[in-house]
Amino acid sequence: MADGKGASPGLLEVRNLKKYYDITSPGIHKKRRYLKAVDDIDFSLSYGETLGIVGESGCGKSTIGNTIIRLLKPTSGEIYLLGENFLSLSGARLAQRRKDIQIIFQDPFSSLNPRLRVFDIIAEPFITHHMYQGKKLENAVYELMGLVGLDSTMGSRFPHEFSGGQRQRIGIARALALHPKLIICDEPVSALDVSIQAQIINLLIDLQKRFNLAYIFIAHGLPTVKYISNRIAVMYLGRFVELSSTEELFRSPLHPYTVGLLSAVPLADPEQRETRKRILLEGEIPSAADPPDGCHFHVRCRYATLRCRTETPELREICSGHSVRCHYPLMQN
Repeated sequence: MADGKGASPGLLEVRNLKKYYDITSPGIHKKRRYLKAVDDIDFSLSYGETLGIVGESGCGKSTIGNTIIRLLKPTSGEIYLLGENFLSLSGARLAQRRKDIQIIFQDPFSSLNPRLRVFDIIAEPFITHHMYQGKKLENAVYELMGLVGLDSTMGSRFPHEFSGGQRQRIGIARALALHPKLIICDEPVSALDVSIQAQIINLLIDLQKRFNLAYIFIAHGLPTVKYISNRIAVMYLGRFVELSSTEELFRSPLHPYTVGLLSAVPLADPEQRETRKRILLEGEIPSAADPPDGCHFHVRCRYATLRCRTETPELREICSGHSVRCHYPLMQN
């Protein structure tokens, strides 16, 4: 796992990012209702760093990635890429800056055009941005295929002729084409077999070292995120509830939700499995359209008090680089 030492700051800055969906029912005099998919997210990312984002399905992880890359329009907030307000860009300047941020999608099949051959899929970014043509284009495509472990003879095939892992390699090659500085990895291995997951993760790490790439790595599985990430953000109902270095999070989690997630991670050692205290998160996940007052997690938290039910906690730094959204962050220790 990378340690992130020596990384330069200033690649990405996200401030007060919100993405709400209006779900008001039709009719007059209706009170407006919103599904708060992403609710007041702040973080920064350095060159060559990986931020892992984990949480249960529907917590807003993918919405963050899609909003940052402008596949979705945020409700409010600021996104600075290389010191420039990314949300204010348009036209030629936006097209130029888009080269610096790319995405790898969760489903490696549906993200590829089934009617295009692999060569044309990888060549498309070069052609769109008028970078190469002729022999230079051919050489650039074959170089990318080699980087991700695909033979150049595969360029004439269609996506359906490849395995899931090979298709994800095609997606990675396409994301690398424009020499980005940041790649959003939206659950890039969740649809793959375990052995293939390891291959793709190791490929991403090798490419990161080679090109000093930064990743936002979105996933469900904590072991996968631990392996690739420098820092981890734990997300619950649209908000970060804990953010720290990977090592610190696994050694000393501060939020009850994080503790519950960690207790569910499978252990290979039988003795550790026998002695580990499993913490079950009781109750159903509340709806993002109607979240509880106060701390969103209080309805599932064994330590909740009246304050938790009425007062919304802020994400605050407890120690250097370790922030938590909890009124009583040490209560479970």
